[in-house]
Amino acid sequence: LLLNYTPWNLLKKYIDIFVFLDVEKEILRERSQKRWKYYGLSKKEILEKIKNDMNSVKIVLQKSNKANIVIEN
Repeated sequence: LLLNYTPWNLLKKYIDIFVFLDVEKEILRERSQKRWKYYGLSKKEILEKIKNDMNSVKIVLQKSNKANIVIEN
């Protein structure tokens, strides 16, 4: 919801407080791998999903508005 792209940026007027969970990239990568492994994907499919997830992380980190509260995770 912090992403500075339409339609996400249009939601600002409806939300009082924005919270961002600050998680190390390596932890995000591990969680992504566990999630896709749980769904029974092949190693190749998992690597593709992780790549996509990490690209999304990059976009969020670069193109998001500031949060009111940042929680270290």
